[in-house]
Amino acid sequence: MKRHSFFFQLYFLILLALAVPTVVLTTFNSRYIFAYAEERASSSLRDNTLTVSRSLERILFDIIKSTLRLIESSSFRGLRGLDSYADLNRDYVSILKAMEAGNAFSDLLLNETLIHSACFVVEGGGYIVSSDKGIVTPDNYRDLTWLIGEVRRNSRINGFWVGRKMNLSTVNDIQGGLGGESYEDIFSFVYPVRTIASSIRGTIVINLYEKQLNRILNPVSTEGGGFCFLTDREGRILIHPDPAFLGRNARELGLDWNGTEDRLSRTATAGNWVTYLQPSQFDDWVYVNRTSLRDMMIREAALRRKMVLLAVLLLLTGVLFIRLTAGKLLKPMRDLVRYASDIGSDVPGGEKNELEYLQSVFMSVREKSRGLVDVIREREGEKRTLLVTRCLEEGLLEPEEREELSRFFTHPHFLLILWERDGAEEADAGSGRLMQRVIEEHMMLDRGNFFGLGDRRARVTLVMNLPHYDQTETPLMLRERIGEARRDFYDRTGRTLSAGVSGVHCGLEKLAQCRLEAGEALRGKLLTGKGSLLFWREEMEGRGSYFYPHVEVEKIINYLHSGDMARIEDELGVIEGLIRGASYVSYDNVLLIYNQIIGITLKFLVERNINTARIFGHCGNVYGIISRKETLEEINEALLEFFRTIRGYLSRNESDPHPDNLQRILSYIELNYRGDIDFETMADRLGISYSYMRKIIKEMTGKSLLDCINGKRIEAAKHLLLDTDGSLEAIARSTGYRNSQSLGRFFKKYEGITPSEFRRLYGPESE
Repeated sequence: MKRHSFFFQLYFLILLALAVPTVVLTTFNSRYIFAYAEERASSSLRDNTLTVSRSLERILFDIIKSTLRLIESSSFRGLRGLDSYADLNRDYVSILKAMEAGNAFSDLLLNETLIHSACFVVEGGGYIVSSDKGIVTPDNYRDLTWLIGEVRRNSRINGFWVGRKMNLSTVNDIQGGLGGESYEDIFSFVYPVRTIASSIRGTIVINLYEKQLNRILNPVSTEGGGFCFLTDREGRILIHPDPAFLGRNARELGLDWNGTEDRLSRTATAGNWVTYLQPSQFDDWVYVNRTSLRDMMIREAALRRKMVLLAVLLLLTGVLFIRLTAGKLLKPMRDLVRYASDIGSDVPGGEKNELEYLQSVFMSVREKSRGLVDVIREREGEKRTLLVTRCLEEGLLEPEEREELSRFFTHPHFLLILWERDGAEEADAGSGRLMQRVIEEHMMLDRGNFFGLGDRRARVTLVMNLPHYDQTETPLMLRERIGEARRDFYDRTGRTLSAGVSGVHCGLEKLAQCRLEAGEALRGKLLTGKGSLLFWREEMEGRGSYFYPHVEVEKIINYLHSGDMARIEDELGVIEGLIRGASYVSYDNVLLIYNQIIGITLKFLVERNINTARIFGHCGNVYGIISRKETLEEINEALLEFFRTIRGYLSRNESDPHPDNLQRILSYIELNYRGDIDFETMADRLGISYSYMRKIIKEMTGKSLLDCINGKRIEAAKHLLLDTDGSLEAIARSTGYRNSQSLGRFFKKYEGITPSEFRRLYGPESE
């Protein structure tokens, strides 16, 4: 390119760069936008229908759950035996129970703004408990016949939904001249309470505002006059933006009705509508979403004309702008050339034009700044590491961050391998770096990208990005590469590696799922042992059935009591065998089994007044020790050491006279707590020293001697408060206190409330 011709060539190239995209865009617009309009409309209808249907069904599921919780509540069960209005009014307690059930309905309305009202119709029509009319007889309702008919027609034990018009006026309102009849469009959930376990039988009706549900189906006005409505499988309209269509058949809208399958239909008889029908598994409904294709095409044509006009205007403006400013384009470039020459650039100018000269200058600068480029690349690597870490943990990235990673991960398939050094508690930072280096050396693929993250101690996460995944060859290749890495690491360190391999997924957003799957697979090391290679399988996600070896745990407690450690070791082996044989058991369940064994053992010690802190205070949290073990063998060994510690303590104390002395002390308190107890006199009568007596009580019960005496007195006072009408002064003297003030002070200390409050809360009159 010659210097004198640069201006003209630049002008031509810019003009061409503007003209070609404009022509291509206009041509594409004219030929294809109209053809794709219907497809876009159909896709939009499908997505919109799926969104609103999920929102509506989630809300209705919550209504059903609230209804079921209401049936199981204590306030609802209080209606047992109140089968008629006369039963309801026989005493004040019955009225309170019915009012409590009515309050439960009112609470339901407070929590659900969609609910218009709720009521419970007792079987046989004895009375009705409602949120809007209170507790009334059926005579106050004008339209219960619809409920009887619907219950007879529907035999669903889980309830059903009914669209109807609800008469808001009662018989008494009309007869009393309070107004004429008024109606509201209602969507009712009817739940017949007929199960044997229910405390009372009848029918619960939850009335929802049809207008509110319609707003959920049509949250915003759809372009082209579109709308969404709900029908049943027979085509009867349940929810519709126009109340006049409620209860009518969908065929009246000109639909080619077929409510048994998903499909798109375009019908000319209804004004050129695009209609999408989506059957639901929820109560056999069908969602219908409609929009006018004709209106959309009119808007598409207008938009196309505007785009063509805009493209022409932009092209003309660009040509005019280039014509006016092209002469000034070379000035900054020439100034840059002069500046490069003035600062002493060692690149000769010669006959080169401005672009060639600047290219030579920049090449020289690049050679001199390689160190800076290396720093920038290192920073980019740190940024990429941060983005990959966030993607693994959160699964979501901002669009610009996703684009950043997409430039690195160029292939569609993702797979994650989670490596763990066995014996992680003994790992150091040096072995972690060696581990990551060995893995990267052996997992380099001929095709695809990989990215490794390590915690510099015991675990490395390897993200693999593959161009394709073969279900036979790829797993074989991975087994071979992983095996080589594990052998190399063992040769260098004498330590084994375990690896968990996730399933294969497409897309960056699936990296978090890959991480979860690899972690779940690696947890299988608990059963398979150290040095395992575990591939995630779909059946791992279904694990979770509960398993607990009751018989073996009971045997262990018996053997612990008798001191037979050999039998305990045998039973732990049996439990290990049962766990390995139960393929359905989850890894969390395995830890739960051993935690429950520990819990039952601690309960065994507490029931015998043995202070567990005295036994295990030196060895830390037993549950934490178990959770850090990597295999069943290690867990069994830790648990066996746990039992040896207990047995050693029990053996040391079998010849200790503490248990007999403890019983004598407790018996003395039992016989003398009603009077004043002098500790020195008590020790003399028992034949032991006062300090030794205090030591026995503290070691064997964990309480002080005074706490034991007051505890006995408070228990006796509680029985007298509940079983007698005696005054607080009399109860105080009967339980060893000098007056009611002393009783109240100690009662408040140990029970948190005063004696009077205790009697009021738990006495016979509180029922």
